[in-house]
This record gives sequence, structure tokens and C-alpha cells, in this order.
Amino acid sequence: MSSRADRAEDTQRALRMHTFQQVDVFCSSPYSGNPVAVVFEADCLSVEAMQSVARWTNLSETTFVQSATESSADYQVRIFTPRAELPFAGHPSIGTGHAVIESGFVDAHKTKLVQQCGAGLIELKVDGTGEERQIFVAGPKPAIDTLPDKEQDALSSALDLLSTECEESFIIDVGPRWLTLELASEESVRGCTPNFRVITEISTRNNLTGLTIFSLADKKERYQVCVRSFAPAAGIDEDPVCGSGNICVGTHLHHTGRLPLVGQRYVASQGREMGRDGYATVLVEQSGEKISVGGKARTCLAGSIDI
Repeated sequence: MSSRADRAEDTQRALRMHTFQQVDVFCSSPYSGNPVAVVFEADCLSVEAMQSVARWTNLSETTFVQSATESSADYQVRIFTPRAELPFAGHPSIGTGHAVIESGFVDAHKTKLVQQCGAGLIELKVDGTGEERQIFVAGPKPAIDTLPDKEQDALSSALDLLSTECEESFIIDVGPRWLTLELASEESVRGCTPNFRVITEISTRNNLTGLTIFSLADKKERYQVCVRSFAPAAGIDEDPVCGSGNICVGTHLHHTGRLPLVGQRYVASQGREMGRDGYATVLVEQSGEKISVGGKARTCLAGSIDI
């Protein structure tokens, strides 16, 4: 027979267990997109505990689902990189939306979810069901700034590129702040060698999440834009498929008048350089005031975690 102490220990362990899912986001098939860890029953967790779990999962983001404190929200989410909390991020929002539907935390028949997060109330649109379901998240209204002139040489050296390969760059703030740079060709994007030390220095000096580079696709058949995102200052050298980075690319294209070259709804390819094959759909509405990113998601791991 188990002792009273054993039973007490079992009870305490049960209280520490949290439902856990690892969700692949922007995937064309399982394990081809960007994973996010989603932890439920997180109301009682401290910031220190959540940050500790995020360091341990070592994914680009780990999210924690809590009860909403806003009456119009379906749930609240806290989003952590291995190093810091983010007010908003695209792929974790989509992955968390998928997880709350799959787990029954929200009604599976809902076509709209309202997520409470550090950036406020964020709307998610649910399109379809099952394996064909796509979830779209609208980012906060973007704010656009320019990189100081004194940083331009550092930016070129960060990617080991000639100035002729670089087009315009802007700092775009959608919660995360991405320095967003268009390159002259898909070959330049896929073939560049990032200098993570220099990117970290630029990010630190300018309070950036990181650097997102993109180009128009060569063939524009399955996808119209090619993207890569680097965030070494946040503990992620390269993000396999970045939701907020893709929102910033859509903002950049609209701001520079180049959006008609790909359309108001286009598909971006990201992750091949990391052995992935992710696809993000970007939708630009309301004259660039509302930009959404979406894609498919799959639960690849489900169970519980002891925190």
C-alpha cells in the first residue's frame, strides 16, 4: 500500500501537470513548418516558470494559455522566446488557435476567435475544418520607421551582400520589430550567409526583434514571395517560418507600392534553408491598415508537462 506521503506527493505532482501540445504551423505536411509549444492551465504560472519552460523547449516560441480577463476574448495567451516575452507573434498565435480548437478549450465550430495578448485583442479567422483548416491572424496596425544611415554598412556586412543586391529596408513594428529588407532576387535570399553576431549588434542597438529579408519569387507559381527571418538577439538564429515577419513583408510591399506585383493575397515560401517547406498566406486589406497571415497547422505531439 502506498503511504500517506506517497499519496500526497502524487497529488502535488498531479496539480503540477499541464496539458501540452506541440503544433507544426505553416506546414505543407507534418514536420515541414514551424513548431510552437502550447501549455494549457497556465493561470497560476509565474513569469519565471513560463520563461524557464520556454528556455527548455528551445523553440522559437512557447505559449501559455490562460483565462481571458477581457469579456470579448475567448482566451489569453502569453508568448515567450527562449530569452524574453513577446507582446504578439504570428505563428504562435496560429498554433495556439489550432490547439485551443483541437483541445476543446473553445467551440470547434467557431469561425472567429479573439485572442487576448500583450498587444491587445487580436482576431483570428478560422477557415475550413480538420486537416484543411487554415487559421489567419491579423497583426496590430504596423508602424514604419527607417534604419539610421550609420547602420547601412553594418546591414550589408550582416548578410555578406553587395549593395547592388539590396533594395529598400524599413523597421516595421507589429509588436515584434523587424528590420525588413527586400533583396534583388530569390537567389540572393536563399544563398545569403547571415552574420549572426552583426545582426545581434544591429538588433540590440535599434531595439529590434531581428532581420527579415525577402524577394519576389522567380516563377510565382506555388508561391509569390521568398522569405527568411533571423532573430539571434532573441535566441533564435533563424526562424523556420515567421508569422510576424511575413506580416512585415506584406507591409513593406504595400508601403513601397510593389504589392500589385504579387496581389493583395499571396503565398510566401520560408524554411527551405533549414530543411523545412513552409507556406504562409498573406492578406493585405483596408489599404494596408490590416494585414493577416495564415496557414495550416498540425498537432504533432500531445501529452502533459510537469511545471
